[in-house]
Amino acid sequence: MPTAARTVAGGSVTISGDSLDAASRNLGFELREFPVVKAADFEPAFSAIEKWGANALLVAGTALTGREGRRIVAFARRSRLPAIYASRRYVEAGGLISYASDSRPTMARSFEYVDKILRGAKPADLPVELPKTYKLAVNLNTAKELGLTIPPSILLQADRVIE
Repeated sequence: MPTAARTVAGGSVTISGDSLDAASRNLGFELREFPVVKAADFEPAFSAIEKWGANALLVAGTALTGREGRRIVAFARRSRLPAIYASRRYVEAGGLISYASDSRPTMARSFEYVDKILRGAKPADLPVELPKTYKLAVNLNTAKELGLTIPPSILLQADRVIE
């Protein structure tokens, strides 16, 4: 069975672990988490991922993984692990692929919410909104390095392709 490692930073993850686990099983993957809370946790997590024999890596988007992005990308490349990231910045740093919400509209909407709250709205009364647009980025140099061929259907959907 293929294996995939998931690094989880901090105490919360923005995606539901149960639904991700179920989706992984439906695709024939065994998924394991390797939590990191501080920068010093990465090396032990990397060692555990390699020892387990992961075939791929899913990196959660958190402040910690963002700060340690180049380190994570270097590990994935050194270990020859195809990895998907939560930000295009990883792909620009040499990561394979990212699929993430477009942060610009989300930030603009956040400013509107702050304005409403400052004008007296109760945060609990404001609706929860999910991102409406997502961006796909692919690094073909990294794909080539890993011996992977990215299907044309994926490249056609990509917002950013690095060659």
